[in-house]
Amino acid sequence: MMKKNFITKKPEAETIQKNAASPKSLMSRRNMKFGVLLLAILLAVTGCNKNKDSNLPEATDEQIEQVYQEIKLSADSILISADPIAGFEAMATEYAKMEEVKAVEVREDGLFVKMGNDRVVIWYLPAEIQMESGQQAMSALLSKASTTASSTGTGKSVCLINQQSYESGRTWNTVCINILYERFYSCGWDVRIIENTDVNLAFIRDSLEKYDAVYYIAHGSEFDNKVWICTNETTLEEQSTSCALINLVDKDRGLVKENYAFNADFINKYYQCKIPTGSIVYMVSCQSMGSRGKANNTMAEAFVKHGATVYLGWNESNYSGQEAGMFLYDQLLSGKTLNEAYASLESFPANVRRAWQQYNLGFVFSGSDLENLAEDKLGWGEPEHKYTATLNFHPATAGNFRLVDPNAIPKITMTTTANTVGITLSGSGTANVNWGDGTSEMLAITGNSIEHTYASSGSRTITITGGNITMLNCAGNQLTALDVSKNTALTALYCGSNQLTALNVSKNTALSMLWCESNQLVALDVSKTLTRLNCPYNQLTALDLSKNTALSMLWCHNNQLNAGALNTLFGTLHGNTIPNQSKEINISGNPGESTCDKSIATNKGWIF
Repeated sequence: MMKKNFITKKPEAETIQKNAASPKSLMSRRNMKFGVLLLAILLAVTGCNKNKDSNLPEATDEQIEQVYQEIKLSADSILISADPIAGFEAMATEYAKMEEVKAVEVREDGLFVKMGNDRVVIWYLPAEIQMESGQQAMSALLSKASTTASSTGTGKSVCLINQQSYESGRTWNTVCINILYERFYSCGWDVRIIENTDVNLAFIRDSLEKYDAVYYIAHGSEFDNKVWICTNETTLEEQSTSCALINLVDKDRGLVKENYAFNADFINKYYQCKIPTGSIVYMVSCQSMGSRGKANNTMAEAFVKHGATVYLGWNESNYSGQEAGMFLYDQLLSGKTLNEAYASLESFPANVRRAWQQYNLGFVFSGSDLENLAEDKLGWGEPEHKYTATLNFHPATAGNFRLVDPNAIPKITMTTTANTVGITLSGSGTANVNWGDGTSEMLAITGNSIEHTYASSGSRTITITGGNITMLNCAGNQLTALDVSKNTALTALYCGSNQLTALNVSKNTALSMLWCESNQLVALDVSKTLTRLNCPYNQLTALDLSKNTALSMLWCHNNQLNAGALNTLFGTLHGNTIPNQSKEINISGNPGESTCDKSIATNKGWIF
């Protein structure tokens, strides 16, 4: 794989002199393209340039570890800030003076730190990083990319778990959880959020198995040839500690709080094949499927053995699993297969990756050009290890798994020859409107009208996908075709004054109001519980309303209904009483108006 252009490390004295001499030039560079890419060399190394007293004792491992934890906390927060380069500059100036730090360098692509024990740590930014926070970018991404399943109630449930909610430096986790909540909720899923002390072994044992989808943010690790996932409890009753649990303290990766954890033995002991068929479990944790470049499917196999269709996890320490999971679930909710959703991660926008490279762990999904980053760019020697963090799923045969049936995703299509189109949608959630000319937009379904003007004349197909659309008004748009069969939540449709020759509302079981006047319809299947039907100025020769037992208004004037067709129509009208309403009918302008037997209808309480 081709590597990026590398900048060879300057001699220490030359680097320091350049840093001291050109602060203004460095600041001017930040104002170049995108306003963020900055080449700033802040290198502070050993005794001579730090003016250290050679008689002072060297920092101990404990002191180095403590400073490392301080750097890590600061860098983690800065990495998802609006201007990470500027933040890294400020912290590098401070930490370069410390005895525990051997070298610090800020470049256009991130922060590089070499600790006093030669431990190399990297917080890496892709070259394409933009001046916006990860939170803003991901929210914008989902609002543009999302399509939604039915929001009228799918009968499916998802559990969003944040085991790290107690950590002040991980507020981004809560943002991720909230974004996913809105996404699933708009698709009609029952959503439950679990965090803080509710993330305990009792919940894992008794409740986790009930969900169709799980998104679990947690600390995790691999040792004793097993994958361990943390809960949020630090104490347990003594009799519970025999249930394949340990007190997980992973000091190598800097976990600062002790948490109990569970492994595959716990799942195998307590789960009784109750996980719903077709479920997916995503462990957003380090080493949830192995480490050191080797797969460990113990946890994955346990969940699959007990009913889960697919388990997702990382084969190394990772720090971008939250964003990757949001993007992945977004694609799954749009009806894609797991293979298709997984492949879409290759295009995961760089500006919403935190791309956090600690110990040179490349945030990529296949391959990495970062394995020798510290050596190639800085000549610092290889980092402690250089394994690529890769998102995997188990079993491999689950590639055709679908979280959502694509045929169940609400969709409306219409073909127009108009130069300007106006549409009104009511309901809830958000929908994606593809205007058929290469442009699209997401909009909240609030009842507001939207309008689009085409650059040239022609026939175009408009596609409206997602959301809970209960009312569509597309009247007066020169429509030649309209398909609402995949939007079963529709209760009102206004499509008059178009050029429709056919209209199929047989699948719209919730439809109660239909306005389709002034088209070219020759037939109309309204075997639904309509309350009002307005269909004049068409070419109808027959109409059967026997299924419409709550109808209170029928305007079918100016069609092609002869006397026999009208008498048949009257025979299909119901004789029910509609509380507080009269039953009105208009048949004027039809060929059989003067010779039909209106008493068939009036005897049932209808008024002409």
